[in-house]
Order: sequence, then structure tokens, then C-alpha cells
Amino acid sequence: MNFFTPTVQIELCGHATIASFKALLDSCAIEDNNTYFMNTLAGTLTVEVNQSFIMMEQAKPQLGKIFDDYDSFSNLFKIVKSQIGDINVNLVPQAASTGLWDIMLPIKTKDDLYALNPDFKALAEYTKINKVGGVYAFTLDTKEGIAERRNFCPIHGIDEEAATGTSNGALTYYLFHNHILNKFDQEYSFLQGQSMGRPSNIITKLINKNNPRVMVGGQA
Repeated sequence: MNFFTPTVQIELCGHATIASFKALLDSCAIEDNNTYFMNTLAGTLTVEVNQSFIMMEQAKPQLGKIFDDYDSFSNLFKIVKSQIGDINVNLVPQAASTGLWDIMLPIKTKDDLYALNPDFKALAEYTKINKVGGVYAFTLDTKEGIAERRNFCPIHGIDEEAATGTSNGALTYYLFHNHILNKFDQEYSFLQGQSMGRPSNIITKLINKNNPRVMVGGQA
């Protein structure tokens, strides 16, 4: 499968995969309750179809550079530096990938998350210089799911996205690395798009404890 944003081709796309396999299922091109393999620029990945619920394997999870230039984030998102991080645990902005590189940006409160007001032109330049696709702002300050988040990717022609499978996969691994998540073969729920009026509930799962991988999915 090949994936495209409005401006570029990308290695992998979670919600497009879910939508594509839902279309294949509805057209009877594939069978329910089965496992398939999908060739992508991020490698050959497994897709599980189970009672119309679709889960896709992500590429090998990786963590990258820690971004401690809080002044830049303050200017890019029009926030004060003290809003970055988490109230209860030590979380720092860091690049992560399960197929696409994004910066995981922890925000202390849900109100702070909703108040983010990016300078999209400057953000596109910042992500280009740092060789990432976008910035994935999230908060653990939520009563539903593990986290609520917003995804900004202006360099690829998407100012803000309502559902981002690859970034949720990367966030799952980031939270695993930071000891927030530690259970394997358990479904974790993440919320996205609420601030846009386009709510999404994205499910992730850690698999293979000896060589951790992440699966992402949901219903369409």
C-alpha cells in the first residue's frame, strides 16, 4: 500500500489502513476474522481483522532526540514553558517513531492542550530542520482513556489531524519507555480530535515482550 498526504508520500498511515481494510471487508474482497500482510515503505506489516475491528502492526518502535529547547515550543505554540511536561511524572519532549518520526510533546493539563495555538508556518520550518513529520501534543490529564492529544503536521500539508495511528503507536512506546504503560496484550484507548469537533477513539496494544512492537487500530 502507498500513502499520501495532500503534499507528499509517507511511509505509513494508520487511519488510512483502517479505512482501506474496512472498505475491503465491506466489498467482500477480504474475509472477517483473518490476518493479512501489507507491504509498505515502512516494511511488511500484519493487519488483523476481527469482527470488523481492525488492528495493524506498526514498524519497529524507536526513540530519538530529546528536545529541551522549551523556548522554541513556547514560541511555536504560544504557551508558557511551565505548561510543558506532566504534573505527576517526569516527561520531556522527545522524538519517537513506529513508522514516522514525530516529537512527543507532553502538556500538563487538558485546558493547556486545548489552548495550543500553533504558528503553522514556523512549525513547518521547525519540523523540517529537525527531520520529523510533526509535533504530537498530549496530556495525561483525562478521565477517559490513557491520554488526549492533538497532532500538528503542517510540513505535510496537515495543520491538525483528527486521527493519527502512527503517532499514537509512537506515543504508546514513549509511555512504555517512561513506565506509564507496562502491560502487554492489553488494549489502551487514546482520544484525538475532540478539540476539532471530530472525536476519534484509537486503540493501541503492546505485543511481544521480548522485542516490543505496537499495534494500532479501531473501527471505521
